[in-house]
Amino acid sequence: MQRLLQRLPSSSLRLSQIRTTLGRPSLNAIKYPAAVTAICRNTRSITSPSHPAAGVLENVTTPKSTPEDRWKERSREAQDMKRRLNDEYAGNNSSVNSTGKNLSSAFKKLDSILARNKVRYELRLAERHEKKGVKRRRLQSQRWKNRFANEVREKVQLVNKIRKRGA
Repeated sequence: MQRLLQRLPSSSLRLSQIRTTLGRPSLNAIKYPAAVTAICRNTRSITSPSHPAAGVLENVTTPKSTPEDRWKERSREAQDMKRRLNDEYAGNNSSVNSTGKNLSSAFKKLDSILARNKVRYELRLAERHEKKGVKRRRLQSQRWKNRFANEVREKVQLVNKIRKRGA
């Protein structure tokens, strides 16, 4: 489907323009080279009303504006992104386009950031007061666990490096 979309932009545009002006002409009425005619046959079968992706191909391949208009629109969006305030109070941002197609990926990205920064864990710890001595012991234990894990990681890397050398 993607390969077809890459080959189609100009031919399907012409076909959709003629389709809107003349109704539904046959391919014989439109004078195209043989390769384009073969591609157009495929697009007509894909965009037929009975096909599950009916209308999708035309919507994807027919540009609604000129390249200059698209350039201006993308330039404006880039400038808006650049103007956004990124200070210590802004928080994390994840961009979502106007159609909302990448909404789930934006939520996954934010969720991974929260997990990496242990926000939920710290929030759970902050629900109740932790005595000074208990907190000190907990933090000391966490530091020890992190140091130990780092040492083990380094030793495993060293062993793997020695094995690669063939010793």
